[in-house]
Amino acid sequence: KLIQGTDCQAAIFSGIQGLRCIDKMHCSPAPTTVTNEFAEWKGLKALGNSKGEVLRVCFCPGPQCGPDTWMLMPGELNLGGTSMRWNADATRMSPDDSPFSITVSRPPFSTFTATPGWGLKMVPEFQDCSVAQLSFLAALPGGSFLNSRDWQLVVDPDDASLRVGRYKVCVCTTVV
Repeated sequence: KLIQGTDCQAAIFSGIQGLRCIDKMHCSPAPTTVTNEFAEWKGLKALGNSKGEVLRVCFCPGPQCGPDTWMLMPGELNLGGTSMRWNADATRMSPDDSPFSITVSRPPFSTFTATPGWGLKMVPEFQDCSVAQLSFLAALPGGSFLNSRDWQLVVDPDDASLRVGRYKVCVCTTVV
């Protein structure tokens, strides 16, 4: 499992996709490749945040993992921070609150893409940004400025896929 700090009894870092733990000791999936020298997992993604993170690897050789069987592996995984920020006029929304505004911004000179080409979508917290835009949510472009872009998020209360849950903001800064 990937953790912050050096205590292998800690919970998995919340920004890991593709690795699940039902508690602090039992995680899956198993490695895709194992030798006497290494274990490899494919398809994992580590999501950083604005400040960046330093993660460590804890490994349990199995078959049963308990508090004393996890081993801290040498090395670190440094996730760089992102300079992009978002701000919304609400942190919780319901169809009754629709539409609501969201603004994505960057520090001056941090990137050089034209903001009219930026795209935005919301996806369920447990999925990565490669999934399709949710059908019950439309991100309508608003104002575009030198270092920021606004959107209006509109919820369709009649869409059968509408689900209560936690979502994350995905931003594409290149025209595709």
